[in-house]
Amino acid sequence: MSVQINQQISAVSEYLEALRTAERTIQEQIAEKNEEMVSLQEQAANLQERAVAPKKWHCGTGGDRTGGLNYGSALENSSCYIFSCTPDFIGADGKPAPERCKQFETFRREANPGDIIFLHHKNVTHWGKYTGEILSYREGYPNPAEGTNPAGLVAAGYTGLDHTHHQFHIKVERWVPISGGPFMGARVQKTLYEVTDHENYN
Repeated sequence: MSVQINQQISAVSEYLEALRTAERTIQEQIAEKNEEMVSLQEQAANLQERAVAPKKWHCGTGGDRTGGLNYGSALENSSCYIFSCTPDFIGADGKPAPERCKQFETFRREANPGDIIFLHHKNVTHWGKYTGEILSYREGYPNPAEGTNPAGLVAAGYTGLDHTHHQFHIKVERWVPISGGPFMGARVQKTLYEVTDHENYN
């Protein structure tokens, strides 16, 4: 009889130990799942942060007298400009400008309202928040207000529709002077390009 009782006690003990082992296994699995959940939440937060973080763009007016006049118009009209960047544009040399077209199309496709645009004339001097609005005399765009064409182009006589038809006015809320003073910029020979990851613009 005692042997039978001992066997039963031993069986119960083994059963209880199996339960404790199963409980530990379940707890370990729960801990692992919790760690995985935290990791996924952190990854999602990082992705969300990157998704909502504004991109940064550089827009230059050119360093010559015409560029200086256009720079003044940009500040006055809360705009920056890119010209000669349409598929039907043909320059004085009889050639199109595919690189400028690519610059504008990249901005138009990838920029979002709230992105930061840095204005450049000889140095980067101001920044502004992109409103999402692009003005043009081309079909499908709201027209610029009267008297807001870039002064440099006006001074050069580029006022007819054959010229203004290839202009785009990119709007910002307002231009804010760079707090630390003007800086050199990326020194890339382009009018409009992304600088989100460029150290000079951080």
